[in-house]
Amino acid sequence: MNFSKLDGLLNRIKALGQKEICVGVIAKTASRKDQKARFSNAQIAAVHEFGAPNKGIPARPFLRSTLIRNKQVYTEALATQMRKSVKQRQSAEQAYQAVGLKAASDVQHEIRHGAHTPLKTTTIQRKKSSQPLIDIGQLHQSITSIVRDINES
Repeated sequence: MNFSKLDGLLNRIKALGQKEICVGVIAKTASRKDQKARFSNAQIAAVHEFGAPNKGIPARPFLRSTLIRNKQVYTEALATQMRKSVKQRQSAEQAYQAVGLKAASDVQHEIRHGAHTPLKTTTIQRKKSSQPLIDIGQLHQSITSIVRDINES
């Protein structure tokens, strides 16, 4: 009996369970390109996601709502990707990256096209747009995903 193939399969399966996908504004994308910016992309995302009632800013969730709504889609996609990994068509890292890229893309789509609370008239006049969550596009561009080992959490 060839145990080296079995050992290889067991190692691939073990590697699949040692990863997690993080989606959102990751530390490396949190800073703003404008050096005079008062807030990072992560801070701006948090304000929009949860709102700031004391500042008159309603919650406009785009991250949690997208990930929750698509949870089953991501679960099925990860299962498909993992099967490819077990069959040695890709690494465990690639399996997770594929699903992370899809989730980040979905969040960006939600920022652009989601049904968010409309902006106040004064905000529309200031930014010359009625599009919530997008001013100059840096928050949208900062949404990404990373794959990391579970023990890095």
